[in-house]
Amino acid sequence: MTLTGGSSASSIAVVGSDVYVGGSDNNVAKYSKNGQVMTLTDGTSASSIAIVGSDVYVAGYENNGSVSVAKYWKNGMAIPLTDGRQIARATSIVVIKR
Repeated sequence: MTLTGGSSASSIAVVGSDVYVGGSDNNVAKYSKNGQVMTLTDGTSASSIAIVGSDVYVAGYENNGSVSVAKYWKNGMAIPLTDGRQIARATSIVVIKR
């Protein structure tokens, strides 16, 4: 992910020769794999990234108009962690598969 004005990288993971970077670009959560950018959702921030096999997990939050809702994304699909009644943000993610 090329960082420009309004962009920030908050997490990096390296798996073999693949480099993953999680962050945001002007309030849009994104991650990149070897420079190829994937947009997650508008009004958000991605805080942490973890890779397990071919699955990409990103923790962060999405603004629902009044508060931040903690979420994580698995392969781009959002999963809310809170109900949106209070401000919440996910700041880290770890995945353990058995």
